[in-house]
Amino acid sequence: MASPDREQPPGGSEDGPFREGPGANPRSVIERATVALLIVASACILYVAVWLFMAFQFRGALETAVFGAPDGMPTVTYSDLELGGFPLRLSARMHDPALALAPLGAQASWSAREAAAEIPVWNWSRISVSLVGPHRFSATIGGVTRTHTSPTGAVRAEIQTADGRPVQGTLVFERLALAATEAAESVSVGAATVDVGLFPADEPTDHSAAYEIRARVADVVVPSALALPFGRSIGLISLEARINGPVPDERWPAALEAWRDAGGTIDVGSLRLDHGPLRVQGEGTFALDADMQPIGAFTAQIRGLFDLVEALRARGVVEAGDAVMAKVVLGALARRPDDGGPPVLNVPLTLQDRALYVGPVRMLRVPPVRWPAQKTDP
Repeated sequence: MASPDREQPPGGSEDGPFREGPGANPRSVIERATVALLIVASACILYVAVWLFMAFQFRGALETAVFGAPDGMPTVTYSDLELGGFPLRLSARMHDPALALAPLGAQASWSAREAAAEIPVWNWSRISVSLVGPHRFSATIGGVTRTHTSPTGAVRAEIQTADGRPVQGTLVFERLALAATEAAESVSVGAATVDVGLFPADEPTDHSAAYEIRARVADVVVPSALALPFGRSIGLISLEARINGPVPDERWPAALEAWRDAGGTIDVGSLRLDHGPLRVQGEGTFALDADMQPIGAFTAQIRGLFDLVEALRARGVVEAGDAVMAKVVLGALARRPDDGGPPVLNVPLTLQDRALYVGPVRMLRVPPVRWPAQKTDP
């Protein structure tokens, strides 16, 4: 016998009066949707307010970095600054940016059409910078000014910060062809990457630090005024080094002398040079002597050394007697590789008393480094 139908609850459903269906109250649905929209709108307004606050903070930090650089540090100028990047980035676009610096007593500047600085909203410790050409480089050395321009090419930088100060940076150049505007030769760089990282010492109170540097420059063409032994082209220069020592507060060049007095050194873990037939790979240490002249000790593997000796002798850089001694003594130390290439020398390189020694042989005299005098406040 069929069971009698059960009594249905009010609303016609066993799930109770709270299940929405065709008979749901339209007013309650509208209220819920309105509340949800208000929550979303409030969150959006709050995010916009936070983004604007962060954008102005970003602008203030950039202006402090640009206009608050201490004496002796590179200075940056620009004609206009625009903020953007909403919603996921903070970006600042500078028009007509220019960087001016004075290395070793010379004057140099780099300018571009635009520069863009950018950081992710969720990560203020990483800053990306890119320059848009044309690029213009000008340098004044010994009272002579040379200016080069490159209509193309890319210049990018990325900076990592910690506790508000830079701790690591990467600089990249690509396809720069700097043509001279005066009667001088052009300079070009196929690709260059420079990485610099700061590693504080265990005891921060002694102002000690170590900087690790990795640099790689490929396909470089330099002016003939540099008088390189095998022409203007350099195939590759790569370097991995660590600069050890304190970070003094003195101005340049007193800071360099204080760094030397505190035992500052440059430990080169890897050095490579490809220039014409010359191939050099080595490692060693640099420092400064009591007269502020560079000194160093390296171990190196050299190919093409005898071509280099002959090229330097022909130019009068190496004395004839030193050239003959180098060929005789170093020729006995050279070894022919199994592939039948040029002789390979595994020898120590020593720089001391302004002379470069390859093994026991003095190769050439090194001109003294004349550091610029320290400027005094008026």
